[in-house]
Amino acid sequence: MVDKKSPVLKKEDVLNPTTAAEKLTKNKVKDQQDELSEEDQKLVGELEMIVERLKESSTEIHHSALEALSNIIRSTTGSMTTVPKPLKFMKAHYETLIDIYNTWSDEKNKRFLASILSLLGMVYDRDNKRDCLKYRLLAGYENGAAYEWGHEYVRHIAMEIGAEYSEKVEE
Repeated sequence: MVDKKSPVLKKEDVLNPTTAAEKLTKNKVKDQQDELSEEDQKLVGELEMIVERLKESSTEIHHSALEALSNIIRSTTGSMTTVPKPLKFMKAHYETLIDIYNTWSDEKNKRFLASILSLLGMVYDRDNKRDCLKYRLLAGYENGAAYEWGHEYVRHIAMEIGAEYSEKVEE
């Protein structure tokens, strides 16, 4: 009779829910990077360049960069049945844009950025902070009406207003 030895499993070979999720996420991110078309890579590069411009100290550059970002988002946001590519690619820069917003002193550019952050907040708001509503209110009225980003955006803002109202009534 032949003794069969069980293979010795290394710690990294054993899958628990955490390591399985980490491996799947890492593979998914790697696959997504590999799958980006030439057009998508160009868009990612353009968005990264805009974010870099927003980090600079010159306020003249900020307004043109915000205009460019707004135009890119509007040109691809026809339907919100799926998240448009610019919004997907901006996920990596969402926290950076919030930090930029908090450091700026120029009110006009700050309000314009708040309008864009409001849209991004609809997609990336975590922990129910209601970033969409928060930044919409900070943007004010002179940076376009709430309908400028489409009906899904307006519906989302209405939902956040209702949730905020319910929370305040319960207090």
